[in-house]
Amino acid sequence: MVDLLATSSPAGVFFYGTNEQFGIGFNLVVDSGYYATLFNRFLVPSMEAQYSFHVRNPVGGPSWVLEQQGDVPPGTRMLSYTGTLWTVEVNGDVVVPATISPISPGIGQVFYDFSVFAVKPVK
Repeated sequence: MVDLLATSSPAGVFFYGTNEQFGIGFNLVVDSGYYATLFNRFLVPSMEAQYSFHVRNPVGGPSWVLEQQGDVPPGTRMLSYTGTLWTVEVNGDVVVPATISPISPGIGQVFYDFSVFAVKPVK
């Protein structure tokens, strides 16, 4: 398990529904149930970044929520991820994806324009 850091850390606070989660797996591979894990490039060599964050929950299960707070770095242009569509909120407002590039049914590369948030405090 990987301990999530304090609320003020870049890791933020993580919830499954309304239940705060205090740890996540590392290279955890599970066939059923709900879980959250970090994968590193050694387990999934095709990843672009060093680490990949993966969550799973059964159909109809509660939503996963990751809350982070801090300043968006200067020069930030976008937030992107590959997966199913998540709701992204900044300071309580929903941010609409700028682009969604389908990869397979229900999975896509999702891009959000974050340039407007550069050098600003956000939650």
